Amino acid sequence: MEVTQKSRKQLRFDNVIFIMLFLAVIGLLGWLTHHYSLEADWTVGRRNSLSEATVTLLQRIDGPIEITAFARDSELLPVRKQIKEIIGRYQKAKPDIHLSFIDPDAEPDKTRAMNIRSDGELVVDYKGRSEHVQPLNEENLSNSLQRLLRSGERRIVFLTGHGERSFNGQANHDLKQFISQLRDKGIRADSFSFGDNPELPKDISMLVIASPQVDLLPGEVKLLRDYVKKGGNLLWLHDPGSLHGLQPLADD
Repeated sequence: MEVTQKSRKQLRFDNVIFIMLFLAVIGLLGWLTHHYSLEADWTVGRRNSLSEATVTLLQRIDGPIEITAFARDSELLPVRKQIKEIIGRYQKAKPDIHLSFIDPDAEPDKTRAMNIRSDGELVVDYKGRSEHVQPLNEENLSNSLQRLLRSGERRIVFLTGHGERSFNGQANHDLKQFISQLRDKGIRADSFSFGDNPELPKDISMLVIASPQVDLLPGEVKLLRDYVKKGGNLLWLHDPGSLHGLQPLADD
């Protein structure tokens, strides 16, 4: 191809345009990286990210959370680094989580006063309530936050006195494992008998009837029906067979 003066000018013009566009792209990328950040977790099982349930929990917590980690300040021990990494995931979802460290060797009196038993133990404070977390992982920390959020709010009562399944019994048909999981979530469980008190407690969030084996008295059934009609929450666990006097409640 013959190179003419016109073609040289066109080539120089194309080069100038290319350089300008190239610089514009570089500038745009620089601006984007300054204003926006994009993170992706490609690890197996997304182990470096919080679960959706934990993120939802953090969105429900109103106000700051103070976390004090009792961990030795040593370059030979990776405890502090691990704590920062885990708490950092929480801080991305809730920036008003504040983390501070106390060296148990440097402050032994405070460590004893806080009843700290192991290196790396956390004390989580929220609205005047506190929880200890050890060992530190997402499940333990999130359960502690859930208990702090629900503390004093949820109480369920198990009806007793009619051969119901025990809420703290050891038998395979009892509900101790179920109750243990509820307590991990900050829900308090108690028992109640009409023989001890003729009226249901006023502060309960839910009443549980767990498969009675003996008929309830008509007066007891009326109290249960009134409780439900007034908006009370009822969890009724029923085995196949007789309703043991609870047919009117079933009809309701």
